[in-house]
Amino acid sequence: TADGRMMAFRAGAALCNLEMPNIHAGIKYFNRGGQATWTGVLRDPAGNPVGPYVDKPLHDYGDITIEVNKNIFNEYAEIARGPVYMDFKGSTRQEIDDMRMWLSHEGNSTLVRHLDEEGVNLMTHAVEFESHGITLPLSSGIVFNEKAETTLPGLYAAGDEGYGGMAGAAVFGRIAGQEAAAYAKTQPSGAMDDAAGQVKACEDLFQRLLDRANPAHWTEANSALEQTMQDYCGYVRSKTMLDAGLTHLRRVRAHVNEELGAENPHELMYCLGAINLYDLGEFIFVLAEDRKESRANFKRHDYTMPDVRLDEKRHIISQKDGQIVLEWR
Repeated sequence: TADGRMMAFRAGAALCNLEMPNIHAGIKYFNRGGQATWTGVLRDPAGNPVGPYVDKPLHDYGDITIEVNKNIFNEYAEIARGPVYMDFKGSTRQEIDDMRMWLSHEGNSTLVRHLDEEGVNLMTHAVEFESHGITLPLSSGIVFNEKAETTLPGLYAAGDEGYGGMAGAAVFGRIAGQEAAAYAKTQPSGAMDDAAGQVKACEDLFQRLLDRANPAHWTEANSALEQTMQDYCGYVRSKTMLDAGLTHLRRVRAHVNEELGAENPHELMYCLGAINLYDLGEFIFVLAEDRKESRANFKRHDYTMPDVRLDEKRHIISQKDGQIVLEWR
């Protein structure tokens, strides 16, 4: 929801590489797809494997094609050879049951229940896979060092708010806890009086959202943002599209500021998430326009080659005296 990133940014920490897109993959229309847990073979409609690695289910490892090229599903659709299916024929009942168990452990219990409700027998039915929309990659988020320290003294980051995947979350989570505890011992007890103005501003915002008559729902705000990001800052970017998209996003954001509201605390939480996502979306537009190259999944029609001078650098966004600052570090 961008909550962690935006709280850190507003407090004074730097963010990096937000404009770099990542593509994930999994079962179609289920974003929590458990990509690495599926053990079948990716096949085209004629039954041919789409990758060179396996031609029968490999229960221990699955079809590595999905790891090598997460965009293969879009590519097959573009050349009229799709859809692409995950096929389990040849699997034993025990192998299917094991896979379903691990899908549930990975947070896909709703998906497993849906398959049962629809009578989908994975021993006889293939399921369609897709490339999911753009997400933030592991190299983006809150800037922190080997001690999990952000650029703001006393603030630490780990996991999805930084970078490094699940292994990085475990390692840096432990490091962050140790470092934060050691830092806290050197500091005087904090006084909330210094933050009274910020607390009051937050209270006023919450009350405005709760008191607003005939409010726009948070799902409307999210939908407008998703459409804007996809249409103007999608897989392929250019200055003209980015400029138009940023103008449109700021126009929609003005409506969010004036019309978004909540009928209860649960909706209030989602409204605040939507506001944070709009801020993050604006940062992505600004950083994408400033990155004048093409690299990895970041594609610009007007700058088609990578800038080798940036190979080892991160694209940093921070604020100073209320103004946005961009730099390469």
